[in-house]
Amino acid sequence: MIEEIENARATELYFSTRFNDLGRRRWPELLLEAAREHDEHWLAYQLESEGAMKHLETKAKPKGGFKKNYYRLRSGRREKV
Repeated sequence: MIEEIENARATELYFSTRFNDLGRRRWPELLLEAAREHDEHWLAYQLESEGAMKHLETKAKPKGGFKKNYYRLRSGRREKV
């Protein structure tokens, strides 16, 4: 798995749309470290504790555009603000 992550870093690695700038920078390192020494729970904790995810997001309308409601992301769940 580690070899696959290292090979995918340059071109194929998936980056969530919920990452902020810090998350996009840290994701490859954290993913690799989790694969080498930890597990998915450690990875989720690191992303949350480092503030690597967007805290607010808008909800897309089916016909295009965005609703004015904002949602706070907490532990992988959306809460209406």
